[in-house]
Amino acid sequence: MKVSKNSYFVLAGITLLLLGYVHGHTSIYRVSYSIEAKERELTKLTEEYKNVKFQVAKLHSPSVLSERVKAKALNLTLPKQHKVIRILKTNESNHFSMPWKDWHELPLLPQLGLVSEAQAKTPISSEASIQNRAEKEI
Repeated sequence: MKVSKNSYFVLAGITLLLLGYVHGHTSIYRVSYSIEAKERELTKLTEEYKNVKFQVAKLHSPSVLSERVKAKALNLTLPKQHKVIRILKTNESNHFSMPWKDWHELPLLPQLGLVSEAQAKTPISSEASIQNRAEKEI
């Protein structure tokens, strides 16, 4: 039986397509396994984080702190009145402060003819002002 050249090319093409199909599916399975592994690791790390956060909160609690102070026998007491030094807080600061609060309040802007607020006359506002003037005159 004689096989033509074209049939070899067709067979090779079908083989390549099937290999590509199998490779695609194995890649999908490989990625899904890595996702599952990362999800397990994430749940493990989340639980570990919650445990550590609970332990830190427990260490900051006043009862645990007082027990640790008693265990170490530090004998901490409140300072006597004559050992307290009161420092008066002044309003002056050591750094440069601008007398204006924001850049649009700079004293230079009005001198340049720039205004910090929009001032426009609209037909509605001018009509209302005319009506207000007329009412005041009456």
